[in-house]
Amino acid sequence: MPGISTVSSIMFGTNRILDLQSNNAHVIKVQIFSLLLKAVNTFKGY
Repeated sequence: MPGISTVSSIMFGTNRILDLQSNNAHVIKVQIFSLLLKAVNTFKGY
């Protein structure tokens, strides 16, 4: 499926950035992850 490597590299870079500022890192990760899931579902046509 195209785009999976892009999503995982975005997630990896996001995790690297958030590791530097871990105050609200978990909350931000959850928000970004849900946004990515919405985008993937949109691309799949759901």
